[in-house]
Amino acid sequence: MIIIAIFIIYMIAMMLIGKMGEKYSGTLADSLTAGKQGTLIMVAGSFLGSHIGTGIVVGGATNGAKYGVGAGWYGVGAALSFALFAFVTARWVRKHGYVTISTYFRDRYTKFGHLITLIVAIAGIFGATANIAAQVIAGKQLFVYAGIDPFIGSTIAVVVIGIYCTAAGLWGVMMTDVWQVLIIVFGMGITI
Repeated sequence: MIIIAIFIIYMIAMMLIGKMGEKYSGTLADSLTAGKQGTLIMVAGSFLGSHIGTGIVVGGATNGAKYGVGAGWYGVGAALSFALFAFVTARWVRKHGYVTISTYFRDRYTKFGHLITLIVAIAGIFGATANIAAQVIAGKQLFVYAGIDPFIGSTIAVVVIGIYCTAAGLWGVMMTDVWQVLIIVFGMGITI
C-alpha cells in the first residue's frame, strides 16, 4: 500500500507540474520552445532525466543484472556526448540562435532548406516516439516491480505523460525531468 500511495502522489505531482506550466504553452511555438523560459537547470535536468531515468536506472539496472558492468557504458557514452557537445558545439549553436536541428539545416542548405527541414522533422518524430516508448516502458517496469499489471502500468504512464505534455508542452517535460532527476539522485543516495 505504501508503494501504491507513493506512485499516486508522484503521478499527481507530475500532473500538477503540467498545470503550473500551462502559461508557457499558450501557442504552438511556446509549447515547442517552453515559452523561451527554459533555464540551464531545466535543460540539463531534461537530458539527465531522459538518460539517467530511462537509460541507466531502468535499462542499465536491468541489463546490469543480466550482463554485468558492461551495461554501464550507455551512461558513460551519454555523459561523454553531452560533454563533447558542451565544449565543441554549444557556443556556436547559441551564437547563431539555433533552436532546432531543422533550423540549422534550413540555413546551411538554402537551395533545399525546406525539404531538408521536413526530412529532419520527420526523422525527429521517430526519435521522439522512441523516447516516449522508453518512458512508457520505464513506467511499466516500475509498476511491474510494485506487482501491478504491466498493461495497467503502461496505460497510467501514457495518460500521465500525455496530461503534462499537453498541458505545459516542453516546459512541463523539462520541469518534470528536473524533479525526476532530483528524486533519482536522492533515492540512489539513500540506497547507497
